[in-house]
Amino acid sequence: MRKLLVERHLRHMAGFRVGWLWNMSRDHAMPLLNPDELDADGDPQWRWANAPATSLPEALAAGDAAALAAVEAHRASGEPFADPWNEGTYQSDPAHFLMHTIVHDSHHRGQVMSLLRQGGRTPEQMDTLDAHWAIWRE
Repeated sequence: MRKLLVERHLRHMAGFRVGWLWNMSRDHAMPLLNPDELDADGDPQWRWANAPATSLPEALAAGDAAALAAVEAHRASGEPFADPWNEGTYQSDPAHFLMHTIVHDSHHRGQVMSLLRQGGRTPEQMDTLDAHWAIWRE
């Protein structure tokens, strides 16, 4: 059960990027989508929606690259992200999307690590797993 919960958190973390990009910068979301598979709303389906858990590192890396490209493009053009809900979505600086992503991932990282610890991982195994998120300490 914990393994499934860990996978759900990781899948959610990866899907977070494409969900926001779809609303703010569709051109940058498109590499993360499969235009041949549509969801119930008729929008392209996320490429990793039904992919095996082993593909989630690829999904996270692709989402990070797309998010960074979107921020760089919008900063370079001076155009803010689209704001379909009139929320002021990162209007002051597109880089705030990256900060939001880091905060979001940090929250779920804690949940993942807690589930793994509760699942019986040794302190040594936890240290090894924690090294994957070493960027948080840099």
